[in-house]
Amino acid sequence: MTTTVPAQTTISTANRLRTRLRALAADLVVPLTVFAASRLGLFLVAYLGLALIPVPNSNLARPFGDNLFLDGWTRWDGAWYKNIGLHGYSNIPTPKGHIDTAFFPFYPLLIYLTHLVVPNGYLAGLLVSNLAFLLALCVLHKLARLYLDDAAARRSLVLLAVSPFAFYFSAVYSESVFLLAVVAAFYLGERRQWVWAGLAVAAASATRAVGILTIPALLVLYLDKLEFQWRRIQPDILGLGLGAGGLGAFMLYLAVQFGNPLQFIASQNAESWGFDGVADALHDVQTALSWSALLNGSYEVLPLIHLLFFLGALVLGVAAWRVIGPAYGLWTLLVTLASFTVFVGMGRYVAATFPVFMVAAVLLRDTRWYQAALYISTLLLGLFTLMFTHWMWLT
Repeated sequence: MTTTVPAQTTISTANRLRTRLRALAADLVVPLTVFAASRLGLFLVAYLGLALIPVPNSNLARPFGDNLFLDGWTRWDGAWYKNIGLHGYSNIPTPKGHIDTAFFPFYPLLIYLTHLVVPNGYLAGLLVSNLAFLLALCVLHKLARLYLDDAAARRSLVLLAVSPFAFYFSAVYSESVFLLAVVAAFYLGERRQWVWAGLAVAAASATRAVGILTIPALLVLYLDKLEFQWRRIQPDILGLGLGAGGLGAFMLYLAVQFGNPLQFIASQNAESWGFDGVADALHDVQTALSWSALLNGSYEVLPLIHLLFFLGALVLGVAAWRVIGPAYGLWTLLVTLASFTVFVGMGRYVAATFPVFMVAAVLLRDTRWYQAALYISTLLLGLFTLMFTHWMWLT
């Protein structure tokens, strides 16, 4: 006997599908637009900069040779990430004492997997970084709309994409993967999918050491969902414990392979590496505030830039506590304070503190202030991109 499907049911199914597709398109159009506009602009700036301004040292590595659209995005740490991804860790110091175990493994692992289908390791790194940034914008858009109206959510994405150090999200660096991992962790936490949130934290803690600080922030989010009624805690809270798996797995690997689970700390403390500790960070702050250096013409502007980013992240982190929620404020403060000992890289390390941009989007409701912020930020982003692509030290 033949069974026929009622026409009404077919029409209803088609309508539901069209509704879902329209909703999906609405979710994607803003992050896709922000990604396309900001990245095309950045790559054009890098191309024109390299075409018009010679690289200071022609002996430096140029992985893409005359391909100026791609060459500028492989500077500095990009070689470390690519080499780890293609060849693994050696733990052998360079003549300057630098050691590859200073770098965390998740981003190089993604480069390795991408390299299975992409012949060039640097190109694999670029694809990973830019795809991760696009996905991070998509997830952040959904997360921001839980707390902000559509206009503010859109502003938060734009402010993030044109922030002065946002060029790192497109370079062969781990910042975009870290951003995706932490944004996904918070979004999954908002949906109370705590096991998946814990796995996202594991990815973050395998990308940067400070990723482990997402666990206490998500614990606060978990309790906030229960209105801090401790008796309502369920076994699903244990899913957040998975977040330690990323850092834990790296430490286990270091212990087995090189005999020291904390080898990444020893490697980061290598001479001239830049991870100089609190004393040197305080010296950088003193340098940023040195009036005598300003008057005698020996002033260094980079420490001031990093100090402004540090203080700005702290202030907006406190604001995030009230505007968005305690979990977001706590995470921003923890990550910012934990990055203080690598003060020379503060702009880069706070670039992924996404609650900062959500708060800024709320504060910049006035169109004139928002446009002024975009103008200044875009100019700085263009300048820093030119400096980075020309092998000038920013972090």
